[in-house]
Amino acid sequence: LAAEKDPKAIVEQLVRNIMAVDRIHYDEAKIVFEQIQKKNHEIQRVSVIPYEIGLASVVVIGAVSIPLVFTESAVMWFNQNFVTMEIPQRSDLDTWLEVGSWSWNWMEPVIGELSFLILCMQLGRSQMANMGMKPYSSMAKHLRAKQIIKLYPQYDSNILTNYTNAVKYYQ
Repeated sequence: LAAEKDPKAIVEQLVRNIMAVDRIHYDEAKIVFEQIQKKNHEIQRVSVIPYEIGLASVVVIGAVSIPLVFTESAVMWFNQNFVTMEIPQRSDLDTWLEVGSWSWNWMEPVIGELSFLILCMQLGRSQMANMGMKPYSSMAKHLRAKQIIKLYPQYDSNILTNYTNAVKYYQ
């Protein structure tokens, strides 16, 4: 089952490897495994930070973009502080759609460019994968595996690598 990447089987395989190498019983091997698990989590915690920053950024930008396009008070504030575009006649700002039509004059280039940037980044990532290059997540897993192998060289490096790769960022 470990060969099929079953996470529980990979853990069991590592525990059995610890038993064989250290010549200890199962319960003692589980304690050693828990130390490896803790160290793996510590190392993994650092590699998650870019994902957390990205997620928080996307949530904030997505939440802020709607009022910055359709809410008159937010649009007026943004215009006054960053854009300084001429304000249309009051009759042209009666509905949220009219406000959006006016704000879209300066929001469209920004949103359009960011959308194009994201598209290019996704295409670049897929081309990296096509060429066998490792995107960030694969690189982070590889580096984490190397660190764990360096800390625990007595255990099988393939089993340690399989374990570090099987562990999810959040469980």
